Amino acid sequence: MTAKNQAAAPAELTDDPISALEQGGGLLSLLAALALAGLVGWQRRRGAAWPALLAAALAGLAAVLWTFRSPARRAPADPDLALAPCDGDVIAVTEVQEPRFLKAAAWQITVRLHPGHVQVVRAPVGGVVRLRRYLPAGQEGQRDDALLLGVQQGQGSRVLLRLQASGLWRRLPTYVGRRIILLPDLEDTLQPGQVSGHLPLGGEVQIYLPQTGRLAIAQGQRLRGGETILARL
Repeated sequence: MTAKNQAAAPAELTDDPISALEQGGGLLSLLAALALAGLVGWQRRRGAAWPALLAAALAGLAAVLWTFRSPARRAPADPDLALAPCDGDVIAVTEVQEPRFLKAAAWQITVRLHPGHVQVVRAPVGGVVRLRRYLPAGQEGQRDDALLLGVQQGQGSRVLLRLQASGLWRRLPTYVGRRIILLPDLEDTLQPGQVSGHLPLGGEVQIYLPQTGRLAIAQGQRLRGGETILARL
């Protein structure tokens, strides 16, 4: 294999710094306590309700672990490509003026994550984090929490991610965990496809790309985070 072919080979992304144990909040502790209570009650034969409690708690634990799953992905090695930041369905592709970070004409791609999708968010491009801003619900007229992540590539191109929590969070108590998990901080360096965040229970991800980029996707397309090519920048 030549050096050129080696450089073009996809890189397997296996690092998973997001775990249910670290990020699941108090929900895991509550479910574990209920499972233990159900097990103790069942062993002491204190009624038929205890096995049901144990089964329900174990099912809840399995659901939390399923929510935080992070399958390995193979990212294309071409640095000029913008990759899908998450699994989900493209619900809109529009031309906009992006005033916060790109400060120019941009492609806005909106991706819907359903609770059944892999909830991990990945870096769409490699570069340095230049913007990280939290937008609480109610600000700028939005109903749910959102978080902005701006990445600047080495050649100067800029890409912006907007992560918005699912509306399901409005119906849940605060102790179940954080609505949006984002790992990188300002001035951190990201690799294309690197695990960077998590949207428990789904939500929406908007990615803003320079309008000079050549799009490779269309509305209605299903994406695989870290693998599907959005555009060539």
